[in-house]
Amino acid sequence: DSLLDHMEISIVEAEKRANGGLNLREFYTVYLVET
Repeated sequence: DSLLDHMEISIVEAEKRANGGLNLREFYTVYLVET
């Protein structure tokens, strides 16, 4: 169970990083368009 929990946490962290990068890219694109 602990191994499975660790894998799930790793996946969640990876998704957070991926989403964070995507949101940052979207924000940067919007910033360039608006200016």
